[in-house]
Amino acid sequence: MSTYLTHPWIFRDTDTGAKLLVNMKEIYFPEPNNVEDGCLVPHDVIITTPVYTLQDCCLMLIRKLVKQKDYRKLEIPQSLRKTLSFGPSLEKDLQQYNKEKALCTLY
Repeated sequence: MSTYLTHPWIFRDTDTGAKLLVNMKEIYFPEPNNVEDGCLVPHDVIITTPVYTLQDCCLMLIRKLVKQKDYRKLEIPQSLRKTLSFGPSLEKDLQQYNKEKALCTLY
């Protein structure tokens, strides 16, 4: 796949929406291509599953097995129901990334 250098990538599991790591980072920034003998040399990226907490694993399993409308029927703490209802959000992850990036440029 070809991409732009200025185009960051975030990878998610298609079933659960859980974050995946690319080269051990949450966000992948493409690198310039190398040229050998006049040909572009592609970069390999390694996509892996991070080590999740037990709570995160349980939340992913519940999201997979239980319909969202039935979360309130579960006999679990209210705080976990609230966490379940929010679910993974790419938009929130990007907002968090932009905040962190802004903080890094200040220092």
